[in-house]
Amino acid sequence: MTTQSLIDQEGKYLQTENDGLINRDSDPCTEIKLGYLSRYLDIFTKAMRSWEAMHYIDLLSGPGKCRIKRTNRVILGSPLLAITQKYPFAKYFYNDINEENLSVLKTRCATSPYYNRIKFYTGDCNRVVDEIVTRIQSIDRELSVKNR
Repeated sequence: MTTQSLIDQEGKYLQTENDGLINRDSDPCTEIKLGYLSRYLDIFTKAMRSWEAMHYIDLLSGPGKCRIKRTNRVILGSPLLAITQKYPFAKYFYNDINEENLSVLKTRCATSPYYNRIKFYTGDCNRVVDEIVTRIQSIDRELSVKNR
């Protein structure tokens, strides 16, 4: 995908609308759960915005958007809710076991100004989590040395 086509899609990729890419089929209760997550992320990122190293981990990212069964309504999934917050995280760690889901998520996230803060993983979340924790610990060590 060219840079221009990414710019043209930006309005759709990070919005609650169908952008022509795959979505995770979800039950109506998912919309409620993601609504709570959205409110929590807003409160948390606002309260902690002065932290130097605020990290967001999503081990089951999926393609980034959900299609609600019965209504066909398209909503942002957890990774896109996180990356569209007013106060961004320092780093984002997204994982999915399905390579197609991750490819679609990368396409959607590429239109975000925070794309360079994202590290993508493909694999079983039970194995990937250790790699992510190690990476965060190394980031935190770098910050603590820098701040001395």
